[in-house]
Amino acid sequence: MTTAPSRLTSSPGCSCFLTSGIAVQVPRLFFLPWRFNPSFCSPYTLISRATCSIFRGAPLYCFTAEYQKNCNTIILHPDWIQYLEENYTIVRGWASWEWLNYMQQRNPNTPNVVKKLFMPQKRDSLTNQTKYWKTILEYRDIECIYSKVRLKKNEFSLDHYLPWSFVAHAQLWNLIPTTKSVNSSKSNNLPSGEYFHDFVSLQDLGLTIYKQNVSQKKMLKRY
Repeated sequence: MTTAPSRLTSSPGCSCFLTSGIAVQVPRLFFLPWRFNPSFCSPYTLISRATCSIFRGAPLYCFTAEYQKNCNTIILHPDWIQYLEENYTIVRGWASWEWLNYMQQRNPNTPNVVKKLFMPQKRDSLTNQTKYWKTILEYRDIECIYSKVRLKKNEFSLDHYLPWSFVAHAQLWNLIPTTKSVNSSKSNNLPSGEYFHDFVSLQDLGLTIYKQNVSQKKMLKRY
């Protein structure tokens, strides 16, 4: 993927996007105007054909250097500039969808890729999850699995055991009560494996208490 355009300039009827390292890690097909067949095109032929055709046809862009190694600019065809301006929302939506599919296919073990590429403006509320753990604390004393400090019903913070930046959700199975200071210091770090058993035990305890004292139906819906 190329770096973002660093400057926008203009030439008669066209616009130029200056980029750094235009050929770095970019598949060859992306250097071809849409009207060209990429078969048997050397870098020199590719660029010269694009440059000659910018005024004969309507390829998306051409280059401003004779050799690919010297290219740091592409010139957009004026017809395409108008099209992209008028249909920006549609084109961006299509590009975002294709990008998401590409990243999901190549990161099958990464959850919630869509929220990593397109981060939500704000996180979901933790009101219901907080009520859940307050209910547990009404029936049982609980210690923070990290600090071993006994938690108070109205003085605890909810910790994403697996960081929110990784799972990108606030589902109950990944939330446990802890002290505010511990939660702040843990930040987006993965916890040490030594806490995993205590994490599982605390989740099991919470489910058991909620089932016995509130409602199994509500418990399953929250979880």
